[in-house]
Amino acid sequence: MDDKIKQITLKMAGHEFKATINMDNEEMVRAAAKEVDTRFNGLMNQFSSLSREKALVKVAYDLSLEQLELKEMKDTRPYDQKIIELTKTVDSCFKD
Repeated sequence: MDDKIKQITLKMAGHEFKATINMDNEEMVRAAAKEVDTRFNGLMNQFSSLSREKALVKVAYDLSLEQLELKEMKDTRPYDQKIIELTKTVDSCFKD
């Protein structure tokens, strides 16, 4: 096994999951599992009638939505064309 590869056990929603990870990512992997567990437990405490399955679906949805929002924030493509146009306008002012 590679020196940088490690097997760990993650605990989420009352279950244990074995994962093979790069040691450099261990802190982030454990933080992600803790985030899932924290959100799951929060939902279960807040809505006692909520099924475990629905709570996990809600956690997955919330995390996915947050990830997509972050991805959209990082997408600069809508601004790229405007920057090109503005650069051409500025350049034309200096050429005249």
